[in-house]
Amino acid sequence: MFKAIGWLGEDKAPMPLEMIELDHIFGYQGSDRKCNARILRTGEVIYTAGCIAIVSSNSTRKQRHFMQHHSAIVSFTVHPDNSTICSLSNGEQPSILIWDSITMEVSHNLGHLFTTGFTTVSFGGPRGENLLVIGDDDLHTMTALEWNTEMELISKYTQVSPLDLLFPFASGDSANDGIQRF
Repeated sequence: MFKAIGWLGEDKAPMPLEMIELDHIFGYQGSDRKCNARILRTGEVIYTAGCIAIVSSNSTRKQRHFMQHHSAIVSFTVHPDNSTICSLSNGEQPSILIWDSITMEVSHNLGHLFTTGFTTVSFGGPRGENLLVIGDDDLHTMTALEWNTEMELISKYTQVSPLDLLFPFASGDSANDGIQRF
């Protein structure tokens, strides 16, 4: 629900008492993103538009909205359980939010572990216990961590801004594609 803030209506009328609720978003953020729509275990599709992640059901034509980011979502990834999501946003306070696509509730906020913004993210490890994040710093620092414990596994400079990231589940290897890659 959204409530009018700082209402300065005509003739200094009192602030409206009505609340509005977001029902449907038309369109999505596809012009500057790769791998920007995924199918969840429920059969719903997840994609983003600005600072909102949309979970959309094709069968019911209903949408649910994850609205915990304060700036545009730059990347997201789906956990191997096909329900847990990790989404990244930059801005004044960059955030890495791990949340459940069924309940829409945040389980982890990892933004405090980083000092710069982000470009892309991927879950990895045999059970999706690791997270690989590429930073938006000049050297595009790649950081792998165990997201449940917030323990950093490795941090390495890549010097190339990737367009997408693959962190295979069974191995510790990673691959990325971008300008002058793959």
